Amino acid sequence: MKKPKILFLHHHKHVGGGQVYVDNLVKELKKKNYQTTLFQNPTLLETIKLIQKNKDLIIIWTVYGNFNIFKFLIPQLWHRKNLFLILNLWPADVSLPKNQKISIKSKTKYYYQKSFRWLKQLIMLKLTNAHIYLTKYERKVLLKFPLYKKVLKPSTFIYGAVDCSHFKSENENKKKTIKKKMGIPINNKILLAGGRISQRKNYEDVFKILSQLESEFPDLYLYLTLIGERKLIDESYLSYLFGKITQLKIGNRVRILTGIDHKEITKYYQIADIFITPSKKHETFGLVTLEAIASGCATFTYPACANTEIIKHGQKNFVAEHPQPQALTEKIENYLKLPEQQKKQLLKELQKNLKEFSWENSTDKVIKLIKK
Repeated sequence: MKKPKILFLHHHKHVGGGQVYVDNLVKELKKKNYQTTLFQNPTLLETIKLIQKNKDLIIIWTVYGNFNIFKFLIPQLWHRKNLFLILNLWPADVSLPKNQKISIKSKTKYYYQKSFRWLKQLIMLKLTNAHIYLTKYERKVLLKFPLYKKVLKPSTFIYGAVDCSHFKSENENKKKTIKKKMGIPINNKILLAGGRISQRKNYEDVFKILSQLESEFPDLYLYLTLIGERKLIDESYLSYLFGKITQLKIGNRVRILTGIDHKEITKYYQIADIFITPSKKHETFGLVTLEAIASGCATFTYPACANTEIIKHGQKNFVAEHPQPQALTEKIENYLKLPEQQKKQLLKELQKNLKEFSWENSTDKVIKLIKK
């Protein structure tokens, strides 16, 4: 049987989990001899021309909150079948300005954006033939939105994954060498967090955790690796974070890094003693969490979002009992005081289910959905 041609229409280009997800699925589909094309942020005219020429394509849409809905609606006149949608929580990712007096204008803009994103996603849910959820948590949140339950189509969960040949742990000597090259004192302990500058990331809790640990661990430093285009940055939240650093008096312990290529982030995971995923809501899938675990970094998180779908082993040691900084601080403090051999045993347990999160497995699920 002839394999269908597959077209990914990825309506955004950025450094982040969504881009990594799409890039790797396309790569794996090509390995399995599927004729696969990734069209990155096409214009409306480009989309129409492409679909008109290839009416038998399987089209997989990946879109974001600021997506122009006409890029979907008009091409849909020519192509009504074999449309798949990779979902995201765009309506939930709208936030009011942080730490500012909220004006009527800000509130109006907030409710408009939230409502319009809800409507756009409702339309796409209705007019596509199958849906791909990143996690069970994402589906649970989406179903809480009005009318979404009524337009559900055949669906599957396709987790993100990690390339364990790239994200891998290093021995202590290698870690010291990497630290020296980066100009970091080899005896410093590294607390790491990172991702987009978005309120759902909840970085302020990482600052609180550092402030609670600094007296007991005077050689502990926080490295916060931030990614994302300027236009996607929540400026009010960034300002709020700088204010938090000043308020907690931890400026001498915090290093904020920007503009790091995704391929280079591995070395930060490898030298880190602790990685924190502090999100409490609307984080569909923490790809950074997987990457940190694969790189041999002790990874701590809250019992929220999809965190416990990723960390299935070692929850007693790495997942806080409740989503509060103090609870996570206690877990981290207990871990840092353990003998090195015991730390290694816990890390081994944390990595037990990494094989589940391979790009090959994720791609097989895409193929299975296509064949239905």
